[in-house]
Amino acid sequence: MARANAASAANNESTALRQIGTRLLTGGEVGVIAALVLLTAFFYALEPAFMSPRNLRAILNVVSFVGIIAIGQTVLLVAGEFDLSVGSVAGLSAVVAAKLMTALALPVPIALLGGLGVGMALGLVNGLIVVRLGIPAFIQTLGVLFVGQGLIQVVTNGYPVYPLPESITAIGRANLGFGLGWSFAFFIVAVIIADFILRKTVVGRNMYATGGNKEVARLVGINTARYKIAAFVTVGGLAAVA
Repeated sequence: MARANAASAANNESTALRQIGTRLLTGGEVGVIAALVLLTAFFYALEPAFMSPRNLRAILNVVSFVGIIAIGQTVLLVAGEFDLSVGSVAGLSAVVAAKLMTALALPVPIALLGGLGVGMALGLVNGLIVVRLGIPAFIQTLGVLFVGQGLIQVVTNGYPVYPLPESITAIGRANLGFGLGWSFAFFIVAVIIADFILRKTVVGRNMYATGGNKEVARLVGINTARYKIAAFVTVGGLAAVA
């Protein structure tokens, strides 16, 4: 009996490992992962210092900012749209938050919420114009990109915003382990949450349906306009966070 149970457990474990291996090899991300591995090996062969701990820390810290925006773009792409204005939205949100801290001397949490509000508001504007007025996302978000760049110049008058509060400096210099800061921690948390929502929840399935075929999704009762606008607001908010 014990031998039979042990054999059954080993067989189940082997089956589970085969299933995991099959999902990894047949998943949609395998091509991207393979390309990443090949590029890493190529640059390591050119310069072994590429894989040094110091360089890896620098890469991960820089990638975390772009990655936060990429999460929002992924959600928006799933909904069948895209946003070209995220760079300007991120910059404008940052300088607005900084101005609120310096020129108006608002508390740091309120100033950060103000910057976040700017990003979400621009995302809402993009969503309403694209969805309600039928303006193509390419034209609308490209316009907001240039508007955002202009507003950055208006807010800052072309000069750096300083001095920022010491708490902001402390956040930027925080070391949570291996030289990685809060930006990387937020990136990892956001990846996990976004992946769970898109793969495991009704909201995620409805988002996929909206991006896959808007008319069919609407006929089965999905409010496609609401999902698209929410996706625009999400990418605007994440751009502000970045």
